[in-house]
Amino acid sequence: MTVKTVDLGPCGGFFFPADPQRVAIVLPGAGYSIQAPLLWFTREALAAENWSVLLVDDRWDQTGDPNVWALARLDAALEEVGDVSHRLVVAKSLTSLALPRAVELSLPGVWLTPLLNRDEVRSAMAEIAAPTLAVGGTDDPTWDSGFMAAVPGVEVLEIEGADHLLQVPGDLSKSFDSLRTIAEALSAFASRLE
Repeated sequence: MTVKTVDLGPCGGFFFPADPQRVAIVLPGAGYSIQAPLLWFTREALAAENWSVLLVDDRWDQTGDPNVWALARLDAALEEVGDVSHRLVVAKSLTSLALPRAVELSLPGVWLTPLLNRDEVRSAMAEIAAPTLAVGGTDDPTWDSGFMAAVPGVEVLEIEGADHLLQVPGDLSKSFDSLRTIAEALSAFASRLE
C-alpha cells in the first residue's frame, strides 16, 4: 500500500493514491482520529472502490471556534486535492460543521454522526442537493431521526441502539455489525458516484 504524508497547512494528512480523478477527503471528529475503527474502515471501503483517499490528521484542541477549525481543514484538503473530476467529503461529528461549505460547493458527502443539534448543520442538511449519505445512531443525542426522515434526497442509514461512536455499548457483536453495515453502505454509495 502506497501512502504519502502531506502538509495541509493547519494540520497534516496522509494520501492513499488510487484513481487520480476520484478523491475522497476524510475529516476526523474532535477526538475521533483517522486511526479509529470507523474512519480506518471508511478508508478501506473507499480504497476498495478505487478512490484515492486523503485522510486529514488533526484533533480540535477545544479552543477557538469549532466552525472555523472544521472549515479550515476542509478548505486545506480541497486545495491539496485540486481540480479533479470527482470529490467526496466524509466527515465525522465536529467536522460536520463544514457541511455548509460542502453544500455551497455541491460536494457529495458522507456525514457520520452529523451534529444535528447545531442550527448551521441542520440548515445545511436541509439544503443539500448533491448525493449524500447521513449515518447516525438512535442512541446518539446529536442525531434526530425525525428530522432526517423528512430531508428529501438524502440517503439515511440509522443504526439501532448505536451511540455517537456508532457502536452499541456493551454489545461487541452488534458494534462489529454496525461497523460492517456502515462500511458496506459507504462502499455502495461511493460506487454510485460516477
